[in-house]
Formats: sequence, C-alpha cells, structure tokens
Amino acid sequence: VWTGGNETNVTGGQDDHTKTTDYVQISTLGNAQSFGELDQSTAQCSSYGSRIQIWTNGWGQANSVNNYMQYASFASEGVFVDWGNLTESRRQSCSFNSSTRGITAGGGNPSSSNVMDYIEFSTVGNAVDFGDLISGRRTGNCACSSPTRGFIAASDNGSIGVVSIASKGNEVRTGDLSIYNGSYKASASNQVKGIFAGGSPFRKHIENYNLSTGGNAKEFGELRHGRNHNVGAANGVRFLSAGGGEAPDTANRVNNIDFISISSGGNAQEFGDLVTKRASFSGHSDSHGGLGGF
Repeated sequence: VWTGGNETNVTGGQDDHTKTTDYVQISTLGNAQSFGELDQSTAQCSSYGSRIQIWTNGWGQANSVNNYMQYASFASEGVFVDWGNLTESRRQSCSFNSSTRGITAGGGNPSSSNVMDYIEFSTVGNAVDFGDLISGRRTGNCACSSPTRGFIAASDNGSIGVVSIASKGNEVRTGDLSIYNGSYKASASNQVKGIFAGGSPFRKHIENYNLSTGGNAKEFGELRHGRNHNVGAANGVRFLSAGGGEAPDTANRVNNIDFISISSGGNAQEFGDLVTKRASFSGHSDSHGGLGGF
C-alpha cells in the first residue's frame, strides 16, 4: 500500500499533499488500484506495517510539519483513522518495524532531527522515545528491517546504521552504501537482503545489503529510469520501486512501478502504474523482511 505524496492532479497542477492511497499484489503484475483515503492528507511521510495493518507517520511541506499518525487494515481497505502522535512533528523521516513494534527515525522539524520513537502495534496511543540517530538528518524513507533489526541509510554521508528493535537504544554504524547516491531513494527488504534504489540526483542505481553480516552494500542493477523521492515495497521474492520524480526536476512526477527479483538482482522490469503521478509519499507491505517475509 502506498500513501499520500506530492501529486500531479488531473489538471496538471501540483497538490502539495494528498489523501490518495493505492495498492498492488506484489506477486502479480499490473496497475495499482485505489485503496481508500487517508484521514488527513500527507506528503513527505513514512510508513511501517504489520501483517494486519499499515501506518503512515508525520507530514511536511517546506517549514510546515505535523506529528500525526494514522492507520488502516490491509484486508479491509477504506479510510485511515487516527492512531496517536509522534514524539515530535517532522517530515522526510524513515520508518521500519518488526512483527510487534514500529520505529520512526529522523526527519526535519524543520531542522534535521536525530530522534527515533516507536509504538507497539497492539496498543493504540502516542509514540515514545526509542533512542537517537548518530546524527540529525532527513532520512527520506531510506530504511528497511530484518525480523530483529532496523537498518537506516544516511542521507548525509552514505553510511548504513543499525538498531536492535526489541532492546531500543541508539543507532550504530555498520557499513556504507556502495555508491553514495544521496537521499530520497526507495528501500525495502526480505529477511536476507535490504534493497536501496534510485536517489538524488535522479539515479538508476540499485544496491543490496546483507542484513545478517553487515559491511558495505553492493551494486545490484539499475532501475528503468533515474529518479528520486520514489518509494519501495517488498515481499520475500520481489522488490518494487514506485513513483518519484525524474529529471530535470522532482516536480516531473511519474507513476511507474519497477520490480526486481531480490535473489538474483539485475535490471528492473516494468510492473505497472500507480493510480496517480506522485513523489515524496510512503508505503509498506504486509509481507516484508521485518515480518519474516513470505
């Protein structure tokens, strides 16, 4: 499920934030379908998901930020509802999760934040403190997880950091991206590999990261088109990169969805299209690596 974003509307103008949500079945091919509407319109947000529900967190446009969290059931579709608030208002954060806990890290408020906070999926309410990033930064959706650990690709220096989701605490550096390609790239994982794709300024580059051994990421293939502010989703077999902006400007938004096989890598292939052209949105699946994948 993909949520919110800076959207190109039917008249060709820009909506700075939207209630749009859509979804695909990752195991098939084809265009996205409408999922429902957000409770509050969002852009520059981040998401995590359990096997049952999806959350979207934060909101931002320029110096305007918010701390709201909203969620919906994967199975029922329909309208998102209020969950609670992040510990601080922010935009361009990243989110990741285990099967029981979701974490939101970094972002701008409007200055760059090093705050990480979390919720327990079983308890409705406000997020609470988890720990700190190594440095304050706008991570822009650049995170993924195994069932026990979260991995964050830094937007400032290309490093990859790790946290233990169960124990809380601060981020620890564990490696580097293979090619520093800026921020605002798509990311997702299965249980074994984390995938990072695209990024500023309008990169095609795809790289993979071994979640069990750490170290540096490795080159994995290319997207069909260079882009940034695109958003990832994955199950145990496939990684998808959706939407984003293409050269010469992020406002040149697209609705393309690419996919690769996580086990074999290679260049991306066409999957289908989002319902609308948009960038700076968020998304997550009910079968990603933080849940064990399937």
